[in-house]
Amino acid sequence: MLADGARRDSWKNLEQRLPLHGVDISLDTAKTPITSFQGPKNKSSGQGKQSNPKKNKATERYAVDRAVEHYKRLGWKVTEHGKPIDLHCVKKNEELVVEVKGTTGGAGTVTVTKNQVESARRRRTDLFIVHSIHLYSDPSADTDDPNDKDYFGTSGVKKIHRNWIPQDRDLTPKTFEYRVDQGSLEDPDDLH
Repeated sequence: MLADGARRDSWKNLEQRLPLHGVDISLDTAKTPITSFQGPKNKSSGQGKQSNPKKNKATERYAVDRAVEHYKRLGWKVTEHGKPIDLHCVKKNEELVVEVKGTTGGAGTVTVTKNQVESARRRRTDLFIVHSIHLYSDPSADTDDPNDKDYFGTSGVKKIHRNWIPQDRDLTPKTFEYRVDQGSLEDPDDLH
């Protein structure tokens, strides 16, 4: 697909002309007929949340499926959990936890929870990211309402942080929780 788009006669010729480091050829476009492209027009740099829950689910499902394929190909027995961990992998006497993140945006940032960070600091964990995921609508859906359509991912780029141990310097807090039950005294007269 990339070779055709660049008017090159083969993938090999394209590889020689472009820096394609990190592109996983196994994530090529699916062989499914497509009606319309539903991905974002502007690829942002980071994960972000989409307002359409079906698109979120399709993005997550595509990333998890790619991670399962990857680790099985490496000889791991993979069990999908979802929460509190995405994948639990076992090979001989080795155990590995895999936290999977998928995004239709670029490879900038992903959102991780406090529990995911703490888990990765306690046990061997890989952070498996699939970014630039393309979402397509189900060709059999005959509705004009974009919230009614089913979506599926067809391509993306994987990036793996092996033995991921998140450092404080690499984390940016997006929200804070403030304990309101401590601090100044309440004044019941102010509640009129």
